[in-house]
Amino acid sequence: MKKRLQVLMDQLWFVLIASFLFVFILLLSDYSALSAGRNIQGVTYYITNSANVIVNQDHSSSPPHHDHTTPTSSSSPNESKSWLTLNVTNSTTTANNNTVKSVVINNPPVQPMSSGIGKNISDSASDSCSGRYIYVHNLPKRFNQDLLKNCHSLQRWTDMCPYISNMGLGPRIKNSKKQLVGNGWFATNQFLLEVIFHNRMKQYKCLTYDSSLASAVFVPFYPGLDVGRYLWDYNISMRDASPLEFVKWLSNMPEWKKMWGRDHFLVGGRIAWDFRRQTDKDSAWGSKLMFLPEAKT
Repeated sequence: MKKRLQVLMDQLWFVLIASFLFVFILLLSDYSALSAGRNIQGVTYYITNSANVIVNQDHSSSPPHHDHTTPTSSSSPNESKSWLTLNVTNSTTTANNNTVKSVVINNPPVQPMSSGIGKNISDSASDSCSGRYIYVHNLPKRFNQDLLKNCHSLQRWTDMCPYISNMGLGPRIKNSKKQLVGNGWFATNQFLLEVIFHNRMKQYKCLTYDSSLASAVFVPFYPGLDVGRYLWDYNISMRDASPLEFVKWLSNMPEWKKMWGRDHFLVGGRIAWDFRRQTDKDSAWGSKLMFLPEAKT
């Protein structure tokens, strides 16, 4: 029993002594690291041609508010300049056993911005419509306004004339029994989205008459109202007449040729099935507007 107790005591003392030595070594390591840290003299900017630029900085002063990027001179006239990326070092750097040279710059120069660039940045910042301009094509009236003039014939079973009032929202709903909250309620027809969107676009604050400034081009064609007249008892020639004339006119415009229509958009006030006829049979439904070559660009 005494021998077992003696063995346990010896093991305990061994653990205590080993722990003390381990802590002592850690303290020495921390002290040496802190002492070495006081010798750091500056910030090193590593560049692609393995030369360093060291910027001396007084540690008692506050750090600069902006990073400076400075080109270094090449070792030969034909060697291109390299730009600097930030890193930190406390001694001469070596790479692949080759000593890297350094150049000391006390005050890195700030590169001035040219007045032309500054003006462009200022103008862009002051223009709230920058990147939001939209150009609207002035289509021949037969593609939109004339359709509304013949509103009685837009739908086979419905007189659409009352519904084009209030910019396409339709007649205002009378709320005599106060069953609706507020007064902004209208009897809107489901096929008048094209008219509503066109009228809203007219109120967009970032419209432009200069198509070169536009980020997008709106085409106010009413394809849904057009094809709605010929969905029943008409052949495909009647259903495709306006779409074919429309894409012919549009593809000749300089705005279209700029990006071949990739920045153009229009609104269709019917389901996509009404514009995606894939055959030339009179019994097939709808027009082939969405399958025309211009629509696939």
